[in-house]
Amino acid sequence: MKSPRPFLSLALVFLGVTAPPADAADLTLLAEKKSDYQIVVPDQFPTDQLRECLAQTARLLQTAFLANGAEVPVVGEKVRNAARPAIFLGDTRFAREHGIDPATFRDWSYVQRSVGRDLILVGHDHPGRGETTNARRPNWDRVGTAKAAVDFAREYLGVRFLYPDVPAYNPVAAAAKIDLLASPAIEFLPLQTVTVPGDLDVRKTPLLRLNTAHPAGGGFYDLAHNRFPRVDEVFGGHTWERAVPPEIYWDKHPEFFALISGTRLKPDGGNAQYCLSNPEVRELIYRDLASWLDRGYTAVDLGQPDGFRECQCEECFKLYGTGQDWSEKIWIFNREVAERLE
Repeated sequence: MKSPRPFLSLALVFLGVTAPPADAADLTLLAEKKSDYQIVVPDQFPTDQLRECLAQTARLLQTAFLANGAEVPVVGEKVRNAARPAIFLGDTRFAREHGIDPATFRDWSYVQRSVGRDLILVGHDHPGRGETTNARRPNWDRVGTAKAAVDFAREYLGVRFLYPDVPAYNPVAAAAKIDLLASPAIEFLPLQTVTVPGDLDVRKTPLLRLNTAHPAGGGFYDLAHNRFPRVDEVFGGHTWERAVPPEIYWDKHPEFFALISGTRLKPDGGNAQYCLSNPEVRELIYRDLASWLDRGYTAVDLGQPDGFRECQCEECFKLYGTGQDWSEKIWIFNREVAERLE
């Protein structure tokens, strides 16, 4: 019987010379202080504020090139030079033509993708859910494209975000007042060349959807470090008073307020205290939270008044069978409201 080994050896030889598929060639964005690229922004925006946010995001990338000697124009999509490669920022027609719909992205998700010599950097950019007159609790726009851009800038353009670049309570748009190249908050590392993988295709969803601080911020530094401001979440804190404002209800319904030492406590100067056993009070608190969800918010806060004082009426004592244990009483109420909101 003949040995099969020669055939096996021949098969191995053929397997050995089979070359793996070649990777796509790297894209050279900058070399010897020159770049062929342009930065392209959408022609239309939901709001002027988002237009300015994308303008400043484009300027950040433009400044990274300038720091290494290359002047790169920022242009609208309609007037871009079709003969030059481009970095497309935001919800452009080009991105959608290549199957990217940022409106479907969750939270601060984004896409970084190469298409031939072009690049797409896009996240979900949408305005805040409402308006506020409280400067310390702004309703933030989501600028997901800025998150895509700062991560790209750090990874490929040598940009380091060292300190907050804009004052607290300000979005990316506030960078218009900052000289990015001279700012000590941002470092641009010297680079001779900038290359990006020719097969770049990243879709990232940060683990955090919210990571705010006090005071809150929404500049490049914050987004680069995943310090995301509230967008779809309502900051409430002590929400009972928002739901049952004393200026509306005290005169007509003093029974809504806490009974202390035999008297309904008049909420002078804020810090209203409430009678939680009153079903109308509980219903108003529930309706307040539901109204925010109906407006498109995805999360709301629920919290008892600051400087909490327990109502001493008999019905509050009996509520939920917890007696004087108000921590348990409030926890059960919160769970009850959450279950109704599901």
